[in-house]
Amino acid sequence: LHQGHEMASPSSARRGGQDGTKAGAAGTRSIDSSSLGGSMLGKVSYLRSSDIVLPVRVRVVRVEGLNRFREFRLDNPTGALCLSVEAQLVMGSKPVGLPSSTPLVGAEKDLANWSDWLTFDTTIASLSPSAEIQLVLRDRIKSRKEPLARAKLRLFDEKGRLKQGSKVCELALEKKNRHPDRHAGRGGGGGDEKEKGSSSSRGGGVSHAAGGNSLVDLEEQVRRYRFGLSPVGSISDHHHHHYRRQNHQDRKSSSSSSPGRGYQQQQLISTSSVWMTRLAKRRALEMKKNQDHQNAQPRPYPPRALSMYVELPAWNLPILFAENKRHQHTYNEDLRSAAAAGADDEEDADEELEHDSQGLLSYEGGTWVVDPVVEGGGEVGRSLLYGGGSHAGGRLKQPPSLKERQVLNAIIKAPRGGAMTPDARVLLWKFRGFLSKNKFALGAFLRCVDWGDQNDKKEALAMMMEWAPIDAIDALDLLSETFKDIPEIRRYAVLSLQRASDEEVLMYLLPLTQALRYEVSVPCALSRFLEKRAIRNVSICNYLSWHLRVEAHDETKGQDKKINQRSIYRSVYESLDRLLLSTNPRQREELLAQKALLKDLRDMVEEARKTGGRTDEKVSVLRDLMRPPHGAKRHLLDFDSNPVRCPIRPDLWLVGVIPEKTTMFKSAMAPLLVTFKVKGGGTIKFIFKVGDDLRKDQMVMCIIDLVDNLYKRLGLDLCLTPYQILAVAPDEGLVEFVDNSYTLSKVRDQAQKAQDALYSFLRRHNTQGPILDMAIESFVRSCAGYCVITYVLGAGDRHLDNLLITTKGRLFHIDFGYLFGADPKPLAPSIRVVSEMFEVMEASRQRNAFASYVCWAFNRLRSESRHILNLVGLMKDMLPEEDSNCLTYITKKLDLKLSDAQADRLILERIEASANAILAEIYEYFHKVATARR
Repeated sequence: LHQGHEMASPSSARRGGQDGTKAGAAGTRSIDSSSLGGSMLGKVSYLRSSDIVLPVRVRVVRVEGLNRFREFRLDNPTGALCLSVEAQLVMGSKPVGLPSSTPLVGAEKDLANWSDWLTFDTTIASLSPSAEIQLVLRDRIKSRKEPLARAKLRLFDEKGRLKQGSKVCELALEKKNRHPDRHAGRGGGGGDEKEKGSSSSRGGGVSHAAGGNSLVDLEEQVRRYRFGLSPVGSISDHHHHHYRRQNHQDRKSSSSSSPGRGYQQQQLISTSSVWMTRLAKRRALEMKKNQDHQNAQPRPYPPRALSMYVELPAWNLPILFAENKRHQHTYNEDLRSAAAAGADDEEDADEELEHDSQGLLSYEGGTWVVDPVVEGGGEVGRSLLYGGGSHAGGRLKQPPSLKERQVLNAIIKAPRGGAMTPDARVLLWKFRGFLSKNKFALGAFLRCVDWGDQNDKKEALAMMMEWAPIDAIDALDLLSETFKDIPEIRRYAVLSLQRASDEEVLMYLLPLTQALRYEVSVPCALSRFLEKRAIRNVSICNYLSWHLRVEAHDETKGQDKKINQRSIYRSVYESLDRLLLSTNPRQREELLAQKALLKDLRDMVEEARKTGGRTDEKVSVLRDLMRPPHGAKRHLLDFDSNPVRCPIRPDLWLVGVIPEKTTMFKSAMAPLLVTFKVKGGGTIKFIFKVGDDLRKDQMVMCIIDLVDNLYKRLGLDLCLTPYQILAVAPDEGLVEFVDNSYTLSKVRDQAQKAQDALYSFLRRHNTQGPILDMAIESFVRSCAGYCVITYVLGAGDRHLDNLLITTKGRLFHIDFGYLFGADPKPLAPSIRVVSEMFEVMEASRQRNAFASYVCWAFNRLRSESRHILNLVGLMKDMLPEEDSNCLTYITKKLDLKLSDAQADRLILERIEASANAILAEIYEYFHKVATARR
């Protein structure tokens, strides 16, 4: 960096770079260089990558050296090439989001030009230090399945700086395209990029683009001009000092008017030298003549290197890697694995930490920030980035060492279920001030406190109020049973929930309702918060009322722990009823109308069950009950004058039942499928179950909804189907029916060949071409997502009547009566997959994509484990006693001590074993026989 100058003002930093690039909310960080012992003057200003919320972009400019790919054939007599470049963002060896491609262009002579910007869904703030863009060159005219060549472009250099400007990437040929007589193109996994103007290879091969050093020198001049540095002459920088020393020696041995040594050497080469003998001169002329003759011969391929020219957005300031708070867990994977390995590997972990932490592990505002001082090699105290001595009201005297940071990181990311060791408690308490900037550390800190000590309690509560604001998902942890006797913490959690939107509250409404059982008394902060949100939002009011009613009428809960939890729920339920009566009586009347409608449905189910016959006989009884003029439930055919708000879809109004589309399933509990007419047109179907406790299914659907949102936020839609489930009593409830869906058992029965049943189903409901491709893609993604979720939750009884598929290709599961390893059949596989699924993947060449989706989904769920564990931690006490081990089971299945690579192998091995399980097909046969007899 230029001495004596500040690179850019904060205002210019906020303006961003070229091509309209702006830093948004990104601010600059500056370090006073006086602390560097005079090694640099002025200030060094830079941007943090975590502050830049603009998408990642790259522009493909051109590709050179394409003649090697031309093939003159009968179907392509001109040897034309129709090329495109596909770019995929990769982090941690895993693809992130969907690839982006350039339009097709034809190759002109030896090169192809694009100049198209490719934009990814991922922002710069979400990048990891290992992020790279993989570039694949394809020829569409030959319909090649394999690409022609590959390259990779690392986004951060070895010092953690975001790369900017023009780059030249060396393209590595695929194996089938390599020929010993062709120029350039090494093989093996894609070439690396080289900055224009750089003379050394950084992390990969070097490519020398055609055109010599003129372009390189020009780019170097432009770079120096942009940053206010002194221009470079015709002599390269790395020869500059040698030239000055040599020139100084020449001046000593010659007059000031004599030419320099460089000029003398040029004269010796360009003129006829007296020392050159006639024989040598004649030989030189012969060699030149032979070379000219060889150059005149036609060459099938020009000696131009196979290179791709790309461009990254340019900025007015350097951008240093800083870990995004929302993605903190995804970076420094090696460090996390070392920390989780335990005391046996502490020495090795220390070595990894020392190696990985050069300029990378300064913690600022909940973010790991690249330290430009450490990056430059200066020995500077940590106070440069920590703000000096005192911290958090003087509670921090000094930050933790690298070893202590490693242990703290492992403690914070550890599952909440296990007991905390005394050493961990001491360490968390010692560095509480330092940790107060990390919002993810609050739960761990509060668990380390001795709440029986009044001084410690006072100190901890004061620290809690100074802590970095936490997210809604972390507030759920503070409402768990662990903190039931500390009202200050519960009030703080509710205070944090005040910032959540109504959509977030709806997502977490079921666990929030379950958290009421851990309150000492009501009304409390949590009950008042829920009532306030219910008054202003119809959907929250609808679901909250039913959640409270179910728990208030549950006669099995609360006795073991000697807490009358039913009285708590009754009090809150009655309080909400009184509040509605005084503020919104119409909403209260709508809830009463729902109860009356569900009572009619329950009466119909009980009347049909009395027949004790086959399913078709029960359906006949149902329809007779609604048939006018004497049917007991004929009023259900039309109640348009008094519409009822749909309990599971509060945005819809029900106006009547369609008897012809009302039936019962062939199941042990004979659930009712009822079709309602909707006000304004259309219909809605839902299943009414009597005799089943749907709270377990309700919890699973809450988790699937959360995981679906999590995956989408991380950049990948796995096409999950979180349909609505609502328990309306401890032994009855409603399940939304997904339209255009069929059980895999029915799909298999309708197929002519069992092996390609699913593929035939998708082709029958989707025309050939892009529509079929989209359906297959949805199937592969949803299959991967549900494999991971059902494995982590230990879903049992996965016969093919519990696996469904829509006509658009979305696979999903139903009926989660058996969870956490429970299954009515012994030795059942841990993941339910059938051969027909793999037939679809093989036919569409998507098996590798399926494996990639599975590994990505499993590792993202592991890295975001606090989401699912916090949810289950609040809902575990609404489950039966046999499911009390749910937290331990899920933690074991996630196996957080494994590295991502080990987790990949684990989940793929489980899928492979399940695919080959013979017992699963035997169980399926007996299930089919039992169902046919009903």
